[in-house]
Amino acid sequence: MELQFKLSGSLIASAEATHVPEIGSEVIIRMDSYKKGYTPGTLLRFKVSSEYPPVYDFTLGDNAVVHIDVNEFEVLEEGPPIDE
Repeated sequence: MELQFKLSGSLIASAEATHVPEIGSEVIIRMDSYKKGYTPGTLLRFKVSSEYPPVYDFTLGDNAVVHIDVNEFEVLEEGPPIDE
């Protein structure tokens, strides 16, 4: 199944997995896109919360997509700056 990690409703990372992190689990992801001043490549750590539990979406075909909200995260490593 595909896990989609979202920050303020925007997809910031995705991964294929055989299971979903449980509520209370700590997760580390590397951002694929820019959001809230953080560039792609930024490494984030957060806990899967019961306030915003994972949402299982079975409407997109054979494989489930699981949406996980990223809240109260810690930046472990900043991504490279974006050239302007």
